[in-house]
Amino acid sequence: MTKELRDYAALKGTIQGLKLILNDQCSFSELLNGLEETLAGKKALFVSKRNEPLHAVVDTGYRFLTEKQQEELRVFLSRTFHIEAVEISSHLMKKKEAEKAIEEVRITKLLRVVRYGQEVEIEGDVLLIGDVDPGGEIRSTGSIYVFGSLRGRAAAGTGGDARAIICAAFLDPSELEIAGTVKTFSEEESEDVSETIGMFESALLNEEGNLVTEKVQNLRMSRPDFDKGPKQPEPSQKWT
Repeated sequence: MTKELRDYAALKGTIQGLKLILNDQCSFSELLNGLEETLAGKKALFVSKRNEPLHAVVDTGYRFLTEKQQEELRVFLSRTFHIEAVEISSHLMKKKEAEKAIEEVRITKLLRVVRYGQEVEIEGDVLLIGDVDPGGEIRSTGSIYVFGSLRGRAAAGTGGDARAIICAAFLDPSELEIAGTVKTFSEEESEDVSETIGMFESALLNEEGNLVTEKVQNLRMSRPDFDKGPKQPEPSQKWT
């Protein structure tokens, strides 16, 4: 159940307790003044039977609050309405979080051959147009796509991403690794893989956590949400 408090806030009761959703379109000073005015007649809603502070989660929407403003808001709610803001959240991403998200979805494109004794390490996904020769190694925190032959070693999801995959036009590796799970290929297995030359193959972790290889066409079944972007945050309260 949601109670609208004019244009400055909305109160929402949840299983965890009270949620106070704040207007993110006005200035911070206007917000505090507006809250003091509109919540003044609603103090009965915030009275605890034990005369204890009412715990609430405060949602600031798409408003950025400095640490000083957050503290000012906490003090204001506590002194004025006996509300203890146990958490102040927003739909904004911190700079480090944004940089990490960009890094995770970025695809680095390489046009080269990774030869014997060479090691290439990439942040995020990597598209290699070329080959990984025996004795060569390519490592990535994301997924690895080789538009060529992969005969050396490839390690995807080196940061722990278990949903990372490895794809190659010709997959005949010495060893594959995904999120710390390693599989070494024997000569017999390599011969079996070589029969699929010309057909794109992929490697991934199945539901049991085992590293398996399969045709790229089967990824639609193994990873039905693979081509979907990251989950977006829910839109903030609309103010008119």
